[in-house]
Amino acid sequence: MQRLIRGIFWRRHAGGILTLILVGITALVATAGCGGKDAKATLQTYLDALIKGDYKTAYGQLTSNLRGQLTVEEFQRTIEESAKDKGAVVSYEIKDVEYHGATSTLITVVLHRKKGSDPETLETVQYGFIIDNGWKLGNY
Repeated sequence: MQRLIRGIFWRRHAGGILTLILVGITALVATAGCGGKDAKATLQTYLDALIKGDYKTAYGQLTSNLRGQLTVEEFQRTIEESAKDKGAVVSYEIKDVEYHGATSTLITVVLHRKKGSDPETLETVQYGFIIDNGWKLGNY
């Protein structure tokens, strides 16, 4: 009898329980962001800031783990050394966005670099993004 009652209860309430689960998952994805699109916006903010020399804004796009490993001054020094060596990033083209589920995205970008009077060079780079209080640049 108990089995019959549990079976009737389950059939009557299974749709409601499933709806609650789906609503919960939808809310989680909405909270985390829309995947590749939101990670792409973070990348654009990061690269636009680098091009303008706004290292504080670019640094703010890094995961908390990366920010814990280097200060904004160390980050700026690293970017400036790269610009001396390879040329400053003057523009970029986003080539591919690979959304790897609700917590990670990989974006391939072609960086256009310019070093003094040298001809412009191109460098293909992949950036990884993870959820860390919103999409942030980091490794996954």
